Amino acid sequence: MIEKTIAHFEQLKIKQMVCYCGSCYNLLSKTMPAVYGKKLPFALISMFQWILQKADSGQISVVYPSDKHVAIHESCYVSELEKDFADTIHRLYSHIGMKTEKMEHCGENNLSCGMASAARDLNIFKSVLPAQWRRFQEARTTKTGYIAMNCPGCYLSMAMTAPFLGLKLLNMTEEILHAFGDTIQKPLSGRLFSIISSFIQRSPYLISQFDTSCWN
Repeated sequence: MIEKTIAHFEQLKIKQMVCYCGSCYNLLSKTMPAVYGKKLPFALISMFQWILQKADSGQISVVYPSDKHVAIHESCYVSELEKDFADTIHRLYSHIGMKTEKMEHCGENNLSCGMASAARDLNIFKSVLPAQWRRFQEARTTKTGYIAMNCPGCYLSMAMTAPFLGLKLLNMTEEILHAFGDTIQKPLSGRLFSIISSFIQRSPYLISQFDTSCWN
């Protein structure tokens, strides 16, 4: 997959790529060079960093400011990226008008959405749900009512449990784009059911592909 990706990207003849998804940015900029030993032939920048650069230079401005009070949930890969990535996210939230609160665990001591924990035993009841419960409890202590999530994966994994605790999740990719004037044709929340249904249908195959021999 990496070879096919690199071969395709080499044909683009570009100087810079903007990654809409933070997970993709982490994979291409950090994981791939470290694990596979190859780099892409152009510069990479996350969408968050790209937008903030344009906002700071006056190329774009906030059209629909948000006055939401939010607790910041940082994805698991934030601590792997450059410090500027986390700072950019926090600055963007404030730039569009939001009042932000940090949770007890953040930055280098951040707690994830729990999905990575499933790799331990493929049991969501023993790994994912306890991790999410702990995260939700921290969010509730901020008394904000909203959890701001920069990662679509975190949003999807926690969207099924958050309503039971009276918490609202914000997909910050969409919130930021909307604040700067973009129209969100079909929000991620509107695709939640179809995504989860597809995952459930494929889960037996996905589980069968795991090589668990090295865990014993």
